[in-house]
Amino acid sequence: MRLKDYDERDGKRVWLSESELGLLLDHTDPEHAEMDAAFLLAARCGLRRKEVVDVTPADLVTNDTGQVVRVWQGKGEKYREGPAPTEGMQLALGMAKDPDESLVSCDPSTIYDWVARARARCRAATGDEGWQYVGPHDLRRSWGVRLLEAGVLPSVVMEWGGWDDWQ
Repeated sequence: MRLKDYDERDGKRVWLSESELGLLLDHTDPEHAEMDAAFLLAARCGLRRKEVVDVTPADLVTNDTGQVVRVWQGKGEKYREGPAPTEGMQLALGMAKDPDESLVSCDPSTIYDWVARARARCRAATGDEGWQYVGPHDLRRSWGVRLLEAGVLPSVVMEWGGWDDWQ
């Protein structure tokens, strides 16, 4: 994992590799489908915590470009669409929720608690102190960097992620 100090506050920015992200996803609660859905929406679709809790099964659609997640009210109340991986689509469809019911029915702060529990399990399993800095936003950050490293144009990553600037 890559770590970088924040300029304006304590803590570190974290970028997880694909294998580290897989480890984190493996350390969710296997009996908690909503936790899995939250992690997948953040780590595989680049959603913010508030956006994660707003996604319904009806927001996961297949169109001419493939499988996408629709974010109706992202940061700044802006609409956007981004790619949705097959694993996320299958999980959502298997959750047996009403089309307009949130896939992850919790407060956005609960997602922070879920990530804290999973990162503690990863830290215990690996002994890597870097896990203590992993938060929900790092899943989104890692998603964006993985797309860039895969050759997706920066402007497309910004559009999918709802970013207005390079920062």
